[in-house]
Amino acid sequence: MCGILGYRKFGGNERFTPEQITDVFAVMEERGSQATGFWSPITGIVKKDETAKVFVNTHQKELLRAIGSDLFIGHTRAATSGRVGYATPSDNNNNHPHESEHFVLIHNGHFGTTPEIKGFPYKGICDSEIPLSYLETFGIERGLELLCKVDGFALAFVDKTTGHLYLIRHSNPIVIALDERRDALVFSSTGEGVYNFCDVEEKRGIIRKSTGNAYTIPEDTLYRCDDKGLVELAKISFVNWVDDYKKLPDEVKDKMVFKEPKTYVNNYRGRDPWDECEGSSPRFIGNKQKAQITLPIIRLSNYPTPNVQYSFLRTDVN
Repeated sequence: MCGILGYRKFGGNERFTPEQITDVFAVMEERGSQATGFWSPITGIVKKDETAKVFVNTHQKELLRAIGSDLFIGHTRAATSGRVGYATPSDNNNNHPHESEHFVLIHNGHFGTTPEIKGFPYKGICDSEIPLSYLETFGIERGLELLCKVDGFALAFVDKTTGHLYLIRHSNPIVIALDERRDALVFSSTGEGVYNFCDVEEKRGIIRKSTGNAYTIPEDTLYRCDDKGLVELAKISFVNWVDDYKKLPDEVKDKMVFKEPKTYVNNYRGRDPWDECEGSSPRFIGNKQKAQITLPIIRLSNYPTPNVQYSFLRTDVN
């Protein structure tokens, strides 16, 4: 189980503070304490086999530069078995974020069934490089479709060519909210992580934050976030390797290395991120004057809720 976090600003001059980012990393350390890292367009990748509390102190200068960017992704790692053996955090190639020619990626979950890609220049043995190799080899939507549905994961990745942030989850959590003060989408593995991005003020004894309520994104749905808002791109149907392998075209199968699949480990472990959020009454997220779409949202407790309008979720871009 690892922790993912990040933000994408849509506009405005106000930035997140080092203290806010530090608070989010501290919360995510509960999900992974063996390595910590982040990426921004300004700094590139910064990562080390250190706890989050140690890491933010030893990399203060880089972190201060990074939050000057409109885009930031971070990770706290709990090391698991890799593609071949234990992916030790002492080899920094195994730690997050992971980078290829066109993408930077962070991941929570486990890839024990999805095959490797022949000839891909894997830098370490961490299984999180597998989805990166599929994005690079097959493109975004097709690469995601070819991941095995038996594996559980939450992915956040950036297309370095366009600067677009992409989010998708399959069983493992991604929680999002809109920080209205900074005009930014924030995301994390838990609601507590999301709320730590945002300011707190006390009014009449009620704790309020600069974000609307947090929501988990629907499973198997690909979202793109750019400087104008959030776009739902596609529903993704992942491959069942037992049933669908023989149906794949030869030109696809020929790029894969098939091995006996490992035992599946669900790193989600049944944790309910809603239990870590304050409050229980959903509210609309934001009030921005952008194209709106009504979307059925699953509250973090995974109980059905009425349709919620993401006022920053737009449909005006393909």
